[in-house]
Amino acid sequence: MSLKSFDKFCEKMILSEPGSQKEIFDERQKILQNKLGTEALLVYAVASVLCCMSAEFIYKWTESCCFALIALGAICAVYYQIRCSMKGCLIGINGLTAKRYSGWTMILLGALNMIRYAMDSLDP
Repeated sequence: MSLKSFDKFCEKMILSEPGSQKEIFDERQKILQNKLGTEALLVYAVASVLCCMSAEFIYKWTESCCFALIALGAICAVYYQIRCSMKGCLIGINGLTAKRYSGWTMILLGALNMIRYAMDSLDP
């Protein structure tokens, strides 16, 4: 048995044990997550600056833009999750298959809950 096949054999034994399955991210996924996280933070920074400028100079009657900044943060978090899911780095790889369905389910439920909470806040 060669060293490479022995390493594969040990990896298969470790990952196949119940209770020891972990989310494994390869280097490509980690790099993409960092890049997309930076992109989402940049989008949030630009959007929050525009929001604060509009609250200061256009709508001078507003006292605070705290709710708008929190809403922008939630939108940028959903944006980050969608981008990570599109690039295939949202959910770790377990063996050879990627868990895509759980990621899409999480994104869909998060978006639906955000819409529900927005509609509840509009009611008097």
